[in-house]
Amino acid sequence: MKSPYDSSPATLAGSGLPPRVTDVLRHLLDLTHAELFPRIDPMLEQLARALYQSAEKSRNPGEQLELLKASQVLREKRSAFARELFRQLESQLASIRRPSQPTANPAAGTPGAALSLTLEEPAEIDIQAQLRELAIPLEGASSLPLYLMGQRFGVLAATPAFSSAQLPLAPQQILEAAATASQSVFGGNIPSPLLLSFFARHVLAHYSSYLEKISTAIEQAGILPGLSFVPARITRSARPADTVTAQAIPSGANPAQPVPEASSHTAAPPAQHVFPPAGFAPVGLTPSQAIHRPEPLSWLRQPALENSPVPPDDAAPDFRQWQQLLSAYRFANHSPQAPRPFAATSSLSHTQVEELLGQLAGQRLPSIQAWQETLQRQIQIRYGDAAGLSRQNTDAMELLSLLVQQINQEAHDNSLVRELLQRLQRPLLYSVMAGQEFFENPAHPARQLLDTIAEYDSEARHEHEADPAFEALIRQVVEQLESSLHPDKRAFEQANQQLAEQLQQQVKRAQANEKRSVEAMQGQERMVMAKNIASDALEALLKEQPVTEALQILLRHAWLDALVLALLRYGLPSQGWSTQLARTEQILAILGEQTQASSQALADEVESAMRRVGYHDEDASAIARQLSQSPATTAQTGGASAEALARRIQAHPRFGMDDASEPTLPPAPPASRNALEDACYQRLCALPFGTWFDFIGEDHHEISRRRLSWYSKLTGNALFVNRRGQKTDIIHLDTLAKMMAAEKVRLTAPPRLVERSLNAAASALQRLLRGNNTPRTTLPA
Repeated sequence: MKSPYDSSPATLAGSGLPPRVTDVLRHLLDLTHAELFPRIDPMLEQLARALYQSAEKSRNPGEQLELLKASQVLREKRSAFARELFRQLESQLASIRRPSQPTANPAAGTPGAALSLTLEEPAEIDIQAQLRELAIPLEGASSLPLYLMGQRFGVLAATPAFSSAQLPLAPQQILEAAATASQSVFGGNIPSPLLLSFFARHVLAHYSSYLEKISTAIEQAGILPGLSFVPARITRSARPADTVTAQAIPSGANPAQPVPEASSHTAAPPAQHVFPPAGFAPVGLTPSQAIHRPEPLSWLRQPALENSPVPPDDAAPDFRQWQQLLSAYRFANHSPQAPRPFAATSSLSHTQVEELLGQLAGQRLPSIQAWQETLQRQIQIRYGDAAGLSRQNTDAMELLSLLVQQINQEAHDNSLVRELLQRLQRPLLYSVMAGQEFFENPAHPARQLLDTIAEYDSEARHEHEADPAFEALIRQVVEQLESSLHPDKRAFEQANQQLAEQLQQQVKRAQANEKRSVEAMQGQERMVMAKNIASDALEALLKEQPVTEALQILLRHAWLDALVLALLRYGLPSQGWSTQLARTEQILAILGEQTQASSQALADEVESAMRRVGYHDEDASAIARQLSQSPATTAQTGGASAEALARRIQAHPRFGMDDASEPTLPPAPPASRNALEDACYQRLCALPFGTWFDFIGEDHHEISRRRLSWYSKLTGNALFVNRRGQKTDIIHLDTLAKMMAAEKVRLTAPPRLVERSLNAAASALQRLLRGNNTPRTTLPA
């Protein structure tokens, strides 16, 4: 394991850094020691036990001897490991202002990083690959805090912000320090992959909390205090140019240079000079679409969408307007036979009403009206016939009764909402008696709980089978509220928190599923783009230097795969891609020779390239012979003919694919869109990733909710997943726009059961007041 810290690790004392910077870094090192040191010795103990157990199970004497020796070395030198580890970490911190050393990081995204992935040092490549593999989940769980810490370390180092791969105390750097310490202390006796795996699993198990502590320490030291990440809102008019810029400008290009706008139908494949190498941002991902949301449950919510104002008429009345509406309704429906509302001489205080409701805990009554009658009887028994509820409390109970009736009408038979709403009547009464907030604030905890139950019920009925664990938790929190003496706002908040914690686990699993699907789509698109660009370059050269049909098959199948690999690895423009194109020209020049000609150096290069794209030694050698000598030389030396080899190669699986299919052609131009379809298309192209859609069934009753996880203007494909993050559909944006125009697909509205039911109840009252044929009027202000 090579490291710039192997020979003489730097120290903070001799770093020459400013005193304030040195003090901050020393404090971070102390925090790191306090956090990680207690976990190192137990980790080494478990590693020694694992080595010994593996030795006992081994049936190979040589392997058994090596494992026993490793276990013995580990026990003898384990105390030195932690000391060396923190020396390496101190060296990383002390070197933040030194020029960065090149590293064999495969995700570096530069030609130099790609060129370092050679076969000369397989052990080095394996360690670096494992470092990255172990660091990825740790970085993914703390991506935003790492980003902010990179900004702060940039201030400490007086340089631009650090990336996660460069950042001291980031997962990859800590793992690299552990690998270097292992090599320094144990030599080659301890398998580094095994030690790093144990280190990541045990020592870095709580990396997120550790990162939070050191981030707080840096902030308290006055380094960018109050720093936070707010995603930029990009106006719709600026999106096309920004999108093309983010996808198409290579490293070193001038961002100010004008970029042609993409077609409104289907974006053309990128030009040959704009294909990024491996490790760059995925194609198709724009800043406006890569939304950073720190809220744990934001994955389930509809993101803020532009041009989606809420109509004023859809806003529910406030409590005073509700009272006016109820008064008008009572007056319009009053008759001598109808009982007048009870008029109390004295009204009970809020505390007295809460006390009475607490005494009724555990009871179940069929309706809010029954609760009102029971409460009134308790008041008369305790406070006399002249006592009663205030007008505000009476109105609140009547409004709650209307709301419960409306929700029950909307809920389907055997609905979980209908069942649990019956049990939540007393806790809801407690909420509405506490004030007007329940009716006026959509974020009230009691309303949030009802919305959560309704959303789960709808999801379980339409999309998936019920989740027994989550449904049991819902019933548990409802039972807690039902039996609580004081089911106030805080009690509802605690219930919501319990459900949110369970939902967070579901969201984490869904995000992992979605990430795999998105990465697969991005990889497929990148492969398609590379194949198309490489194919175009090869066809252009074949037009200038035609060869026989059999040799064309070899070039379009075998050699094209080598071009695709070079393009994926090095990007374009790059020295690696230029070298491969020059090698292609050399192949065509030799194949075009009429006399005997050959090149052993070219044969070696071609054979090596064929092996890299998956050809066996025999086939790679045969292809190299055919492409490194003229047809006259091939005929004289004998061997397999180009025709026979071409037939065999055509059945060979293509690089990056499961079969021998041809490069994917760009999608055909879509059929023309009408004005409405084009407007839907333009809106789709401006939506952020994570937007939720409702797919409406043929009977207009079955609705499937899908999340737009990713889409590309280059291929026009859009990936949809369900609530569990599982891939459900891949739909072309044109098809999706036509479905939206035909009202078969729509943007998902926020799941606000209570607000929707209150609006419906208000509309019903207004219709009763004025007659069904009278146009709707706005409630008095």
